Amino acid sequence: MGTKKHPTNILKYEGTNKELGKDIARMRYDEMLEVLIGITEDIKRQQEADEERGRIKLSDSLKDFHKKLLDAIESGQNVWEICKPFMKDEEI
Repeated sequence: MGTKKHPTNILKYEGTNKELGKDIARMRYDEMLEVLIGITEDIKRQQEADEERGRIKLSDSLKDFHKKLLDAIESGQNVWEICKPFMKDEEI
């Protein structure tokens, strides 16, 4: 049985998708940003692929989604810069 093109969960993770989101949100902010960056990069890849296929409405929506993710990353970077000095007990 092959892998799905658009899976509905992550096979390596035993919790629900909502639990996965919460677990990611509990990560140190700089590491959580790495996850968001990976998602953002793949959304951009999907947007470009759909644009090439002529799926303009989907491509435009993905472009907007990508922009908002970039905005979220920028906000998250600001949060990390505020929190970073208080992370004395953790290795950074």
